[in-house]
Amino acid sequence: MITTAPTFSQIYNLLWAEINQIYMNSRIELEGECLVTKIKTDEPDHYAIGFSTDKPARAEGWHAPSILFIFDEAKGLPQWIWDSVR
Repeated sequence: MITTAPTFSQIYNLLWAEINQIYMNSRIELEGECLVTKIKTDEPDHYAIGFSTDKPARAEGWHAPSILFIFDEAKGLPQWIWDSVR
């Protein structure tokens, strides 16, 4: 799972603050370790990460058979980020 937003502050203070709360308060045991803006597991292709960038090349390079992208505050994201993750 890849999450992004227009600013890192939105990733850190809003989106991932909520993800961390959900992870910590889950009634079932969840896989991995929830870090500030990342969920790390023993499986190299099972992860979640939050990022924000102002450079198109930094939004590319995520490869897997299936990836969930979450665009928070999507209206504030530039068109090139949508194009980069296709």
